[in-house]
Amino acid sequence: MSAAAVLATGGPAQAAALGCDYPKVCFYTASKTKVGQFQDVTSGWQSFSRTDIYYAVNTRNDDVAYIRYSNGQTSCLGEGQPNTIWDLRIYGASVYPNGVRISTSSNCYP
Repeated sequence: MSAAAVLATGGPAQAAALGCDYPKVCFYTASKTKVGQFQDVTSGWQSFSRTDIYYAVNTRNDDVAYIRYSNGQTSCLGEGQPNTIWDLRIYGASVYPNGVRISTSSNCYP
């Protein structure tokens, strides 16, 4: 599994205003409208079919969230950063996130 670095954007007040409660990983459109949330730790991917997801917030204290993309690449959202808005369009506008796997790991591994 290759994991890319995901760009953090926005400040703490902006992230808090997005309304992602602990212990969830939430997903947002380009206009930062929440369109999904996940909280279950799984060994496999939890898929979603929306193609308009641009941002995510991981409110989990000790768990990372791996993001799968339509091109097969993955990235990782670090744990313990509930005030960070992650920009998920790291591979360009035509490549979109289509799955999440929440792991009990406290570190992102490449």
